[in-house]
Amino acid sequence: MPSTPRRGATAAADNIAIENPRFPVENTEKLSEEELKLKTRKEIQALGVQLGKMNIAAWASHDEKDEKKSSPRDINKEERGSGRTEFQKRAASWEEAEKSRYTARYKREDIKIQAWESQQKAKLEAEMRRIEAKIEQMKAQAHARAVKKIAMLRQRTEEKLAAAEARKNREAARITAKGEYIRQTGRIPSSNYICCGLL
Repeated sequence: MPSTPRRGATAAADNIAIENPRFPVENTEKLSEEELKLKTRKEIQALGVQLGKMNIAAWASHDEKDEKKSSPRDINKEERGSGRTEFQKRAASWEEAEKSRYTARYKREDIKIQAWESQQKAKLEAEMRRIEAKIEQMKAQAHARAVKKIAMLRQRTEEKLAAAEARKNREAARITAKGEYIRQTGRIPSSNYICCGLL
């Protein structure tokens, strides 16, 4: 038996109704529109089961379940409630995503700040080492200058000491010469001579 009805659809429906004693043919004029829809769905479901077309049977029973659902007011309330929960879920997920995004951003900024801080510390430490090296160099140069000045001072001192020693020796030689003159002549030389000699 084919799954699609033939041209004489009413005749086929009558035959099915006759073959299936569970759904006897009734007067359609007496039935209301709702009952007619329900009867038609039941017939389609029975026909689907009889033909082995389970998807048709499931569709018919599904429509029956849809009909038993609550009124449009209840549907609107349910939709509003589910919409609110959906909005709350969406808002919570958006909030979590934003928080995680900002947390990651601030972590990146924190890493950048710490890297900048360590770079600045390294620069300052290098500057301090450079200044310390410069100070050590200046200290060494000052020490060398001081040593040089001390050496020059020692040299001048030695020169002055040598000059003083030479003067002392000359004076001693002159005094000795005068003493010898006095011994030989018996005369003391005049003071003018001594003053002029000293000058």
